[in-house]
Amino acid sequence: MSRKSLLNETSEFYLKSGDYNGMPVSLLVERYGEMNVRDWLSELISEGLISVVFGDYHPNPHIKALPSEPESEQLGKLNTRLFQRACVYPNGKHLSEVIDHAAFAGRPFDFCLALGEPQLIHKSFDLSILEAYRNDPRYYYTCDDIHGQISVVDEFSRTDTMKASDQVFLETFGFSFDEAGHLHVAAFLRYLSKLSPEHQQVWSSKHVSGETYLHPDYYRTSIIGDWPERLSLYQAVLLEMKTINEICAAIGRAPLFKDDYAENRRPRAFGYLLRPTLKEYNDFIHLLDKMLSENISREFFKDDVSFESEEQR
Repeated sequence: MSRKSLLNETSEFYLKSGDYNGMPVSLLVERYGEMNVRDWLSELISEGLISVVFGDYHPNPHIKALPSEPESEQLGKLNTRLFQRACVYPNGKHLSEVIDHAAFAGRPFDFCLALGEPQLIHKSFDLSILEAYRNDPRYYYTCDDIHGQISVVDEFSRTDTMKASDQVFLETFGFSFDEAGHLHVAAFLRYLSKLSPEHQQVWSSKHVSGETYLHPDYYRTSIIGDWPERLSLYQAVLLEMKTINEICAAIGRAPLFKDDYAENRRPRAFGYLLRPTLKEYNDFIHLLDKMLSENISREFFKDDVSFESEEQR
């Protein structure tokens, strides 16, 4: 028994767990004894080969959700009550030497996890990555300008008309900004790794390099479990239409708008422009015109406005 066997056992557990889980300290203590585990972990942390998640920084120690705490903080917590519920993770410095790199060919995001990257760090992508899903009726695509989700419509998932590699599910995506304020799509590594190899490669080709920052409301809901109060401009327009129709009902009038697009019936393309092209802009203007001016109901005006006019010639 040695610290090398502890390191190897931790790495094997991590790679074979199915979800890149950490090795519970309690299991290591059963095998090697508490004093040995504390001493060996202290040495391995200092050498950058191991990191320990204690379940206080993020409530679930069984996944490495966020970047490791500084080594000094990890070492300080080894002798606290947090030690008993902690989980141990091999670091990329060690994993890069023991994993079969070829086994992850075509799965770039799965490969990132296999190298020990945190599951809830985000990757940013060009907005155009969403275009294929938004425009394809086989996908259930929803987005409120802060959060979104992509899945396959049931009728296609149960037939052979859609390739298995295209039957993907992205549990959540959001948005991020770079230093210049440019908007990007953001998705967490955990969910990107669940995509098929074909779609992982497509997303990887749209990856945006450089530092980006999560939309503050997406960060609040996805990372710290808080609920934002703000809405996007697009959501505000829909709420305004709904409110106007409610006012119409209160004064005994027919609704001003034929359709207020409530109950998740928001048009897919009513949101951020995914490509900086004239066509995308014109399509959006045409959609906005249909939602507002062409959506006004004549019934609202009753007999107050004449729908015909006479002009003497």
